[in-house]
Amino acid sequence: MPIIRTWPLLAILTLSAALLASPVPAAAADGPWQKIYDRAAPQATAIEMFDDQYGLAVIGYGVQRSIDGGVTWSEPDPAAGVGGGHIAIADRQHAWIAGYSGVILRTDDGGLTWHRQATGTEAHFNGIAAVSATEAWATAYGAGFSDVGPFAHEDSVLLHTVDAGATWSPVRMSDYGVFLGLWNAGADLWLLASPCRPGDPFGPGMPDGRPPCSDRNTLLHSADGGRTWDVLAQEPAPVPTQLSRIDAQRAFGISRACGASFCVDQVVATADGGRTWQARSFPATTDRVYVSVLRFTGPDDGWATLSECAAECRYGLAHTADGARTWQLVDMPAPGAPSFALAVTSTHVVAAVGTTGVQRYAIATGAWQAATTDARPSLGSIAFISRDHGYAIADGALWATDDGGATWRPGPPSPPLAGVTVTPGGAFWAAAWDGRVFRSDDAGATWRVVEAAPGPLFAGLQAFDGQRAWLTLNDGLWRTDDGGATWRHIDAASYPRYEFADRDHGWTTSCERSYCAGSIRVTDDGGATWVTRAVPDHAYVQGFVDGLRGWASLADVNVVADGVGCPCVLRTTDGARSWQAVSTAPWSLSSMTFLDARRGWAVGYDYSVRSAPYPMPSLLATTDGGRTWTKELILPGYLGGQMVAAHGRVWLPLGVGASPWIGGRLLLYRRDVVPLPRLIAPDTGAGPGGAAAAPLRAIAALAVGGVLLAITGLAWRRRRLS
Repeated sequence: MPIIRTWPLLAILTLSAALLASPVPAAAADGPWQKIYDRAAPQATAIEMFDDQYGLAVIGYGVQRSIDGGVTWSEPDPAAGVGGGHIAIADRQHAWIAGYSGVILRTDDGGLTWHRQATGTEAHFNGIAAVSATEAWATAYGAGFSDVGPFAHEDSVLLHTVDAGATWSPVRMSDYGVFLGLWNAGADLWLLASPCRPGDPFGPGMPDGRPPCSDRNTLLHSADGGRTWDVLAQEPAPVPTQLSRIDAQRAFGISRACGASFCVDQVVATADGGRTWQARSFPATTDRVYVSVLRFTGPDDGWATLSECAAECRYGLAHTADGARTWQLVDMPAPGAPSFALAVTSTHVVAAVGTTGVQRYAIATGAWQAATTDARPSLGSIAFISRDHGYAIADGALWATDDGGATWRPGPPSPPLAGVTVTPGGAFWAAAWDGRVFRSDDAGATWRVVEAAPGPLFAGLQAFDGQRAWLTLNDGLWRTDDGGATWRHIDAASYPRYEFADRDHGWTTSCERSYCAGSIRVTDDGGATWVTRAVPDHAYVQGFVDGLRGWASLADVNVVADGVGCPCVLRTTDGARSWQAVSTAPWSLSSMTFLDARRGWAVGYDYSVRSAPYPMPSLLATTDGGRTWTKELILPGYLGGQMVAAHGRVWLPLGVGASPWIGGRLLLYRRDVVPLPRLIAPDTGAGPGGAAAAPLRAIAALAVGGVLLAITGLAWRRRRLS
């Protein structure tokens, strides 16, 4: 009788234990990665107006066109990616754009579609000139990039096409060294040459990237379409590094003299076709003036963008009406100033400035107007309150999405913000760069200051709920436990980086390099007290999912710098008391993001591939806590953006080519994920043996359950027969 009464409960418990011990597959498969957002960043690096209405521009990492004088700009072919950019328009239908890394694009329909042409080089183009719809010239110098921009040390080419770019043929002119610029007026050509040779050392201290050998530049001219060339001028006499031609004899230019740490620009003019140049004036109160673009529309009228540096740098637009003898500075719209691009029509100056990337200056009225472009500010500090509703910071303003990030619109008015955080309970927190903290109780519709600035913001704001939040300032960590009414300085550190996995558990590093040597600190009381834990040298701690489990990437930077790489993934399961290498692979991993103890993603660079100096990054995934990684997505580029995982979705923001010399695009990838079955016991990280033991435990549990069921079933049968 006791057996009869208790066997159903025993059977249920046995089956439950067996099922929980068994690896249960997810109910549905994860969705694929989808690129849901692809917009150019509002940074114009080239603008060219063919006439008063039609123009082309390189904005971000894409090409946009205008047919209304620069009032609106559209990107009809988002696949046309180019870094930097020099534009040559032959007519309203035919044009070329030459950029970095050997890229030349061609359009035959007025900029609606673009196709890439074979150039046979990976050098960076610094000039292109259209003689006609079928003939053009292009110059390129250097290959690769450094931390200060494109560097010139590997290649120099002069290319010529007479078949609309179907073939680009190199022109050999080795007697003049390398070529730094190209201009034309029909078949008349001007070349700026340097006595440097491929392989000469690069001078990283030079602000404009000129190698130290380029101290005797030469200006060449051809009046017969490039068949013969004459030397017009040679340093130390003034040699212009830019040309703005008026007619066959008259032109203006910029002569640049570089010292040990800065360059000085001077306007020069010629009246004899470039054989001699006379110095003209420029508006300056210091001897450090740099001119980005010089454009003259006649013998007297000209425009230039400039920066002037003394104790600090100021930027502006300058105008001359007397042939560069005197100049007047033009008030600029905020924010920013034109730097890389400038075009002039009969009625407007079109400049690279403002939040849309382009603004127009009406010459008659002196008024600025923001152009409408397809560019959008780069989104940062992305936070989602549900699968579809989220917020981000773009240029200090709040932006919102209602479709999971596919489209973004300006959000409610807000103070200038550096970051926004939405807690799982729906509490809205935000911070400004001056350290002020804001709260919103109506999903961002209105904001209120909860604390006067305790100091400049260093890293950001984190919040757990509506009461507890942390603020990282220059002097360390501050915390509130009353919704921001009061704040306490709970930890002091230099160059701090604080990360919290939950209300109590967090970690911090204080590093002046790309990795932290020797140790990190962890807390289990919300940052009130900290304990130092050892970390292997050259390890970069990526993050924790709770108070026990965390990951780090390890690479010998000296080896990686030689292009070999020795990376691996480290994991801790005891709160950083110990670290174990769980995988080794020819990948350098960064931006690890884990949903739980097993599932995570990372951006990886495969340094075992020697085909290129900078391998393309890939998105890697793991489902076993970092032991094995699989490639899920080849990324077009990666220069920022932390993955966001919430509400059954993962978002990956990418910045492609986002640098001062390339421009940029913002891409946002998204996938839906199905949570993996929850572990009954903490994963001890015992290695492959621990993973292999799970199926054995499941089989054993099922076997025991089967025996118990057989025994209880037999007892039940006997009872019924009796």
